[in-house]
Amino acid sequence: TFRVPVDAARNMGEETPAVSDAASAASGEARVLNAMDRVLDEWLVTGIHRAAAKSFIQKRVGNANDDECKRVRQWMLLRMNGRTWDHGLPLMCRTAENIP
Repeated sequence: TFRVPVDAARNMGEETPAVSDAASAASGEARVLNAMDRVLDEWLVTGIHRAAAKSFIQKRVGNANDDECKRVRQWMLLRMNGRTWDHGLPLMCRTAENIP
């Protein structure tokens, strides 16, 4: 007969911490990519322009060390969360086109 080691029998049906961390990271990345797709849909970005935008966002905007894209990163995070920039100017309207 085949015997299952005691440690393996205890862990059957349970995910190891490394597997659950990887799964949560993958689900977090999927949520961010879905939010990015919603923003691109909101701005009607399609075709080759969408592919270029996704590449730029992942390479430059997603890089926290890239100070040249800081304002775009801030705007993108606001739009991904369905918010607009609060500029604090009472005579200026608050719209999605306003970039911090």
